[in-house]
Amino acid sequence: WRKNMRNAFKSTKWLMLLSGILATVVGIVMLFTPLESIHAMAVLIIIALLLSGLAEIVTYCMEPKGFRSAWTLISGILTVFFAVWALFGRGTDALALALPYIFALSFTISAIIRVFGAFYMRKEGFGEWGWALAFSILSAMMGILLLFTPDLSAAVVSYWMGFMLIAYGLDNVILFFRVRRIENEFRKLW
Repeated sequence: WRKNMRNAFKSTKWLMLLSGILATVVGIVMLFTPLESIHAMAVLIIIALLLSGLAEIVTYCMEPKGFRSAWTLISGILTVFFAVWALFGRGTDALALALPYIFALSFTISAIIRVFGAFYMRKEGFGEWGWALAFSILSAMMGILLLFTPDLSAAVVSYWMGFMLIAYGLDNVILFFRVRRIENEFRKLW
């Protein structure tokens, strides 16, 4: 048991440190190359689709025959075909061009829904409904601006992802030191 715990701590802490450093570096790169980062994000999304499709196919094959769903297999095959086409065709470029619009549209729709939420807050008697309405309207206006300025939208997406990766990376580096401290405490007990 003790040996297993030691091995778990060793591999976990070094993976945390490595992934933390890597995520931080990628986040910083995204901050300095926002428009190029959109293309990289599109490639990562397509790779995630490919892995998802493969996972569906494997899931279908691993299920007992009575529990298999043809829809799982069909979905997996179609997802893999789409991902392969996107990676080796023009799909990556198309997705990179669409990402800023997708982000801006989802941002705008979310803001409009929050406008209705502010009116619901008013109906329910919440005093802060005015602030919620004001910020929702400002968000909707920002979303519409992003819809008509895709380069700005692409930069916003890249900066957002860059900051998220930096935060994730720094969190993993901090966790590395915490796990290291916990490991040292366990060594004293062993």
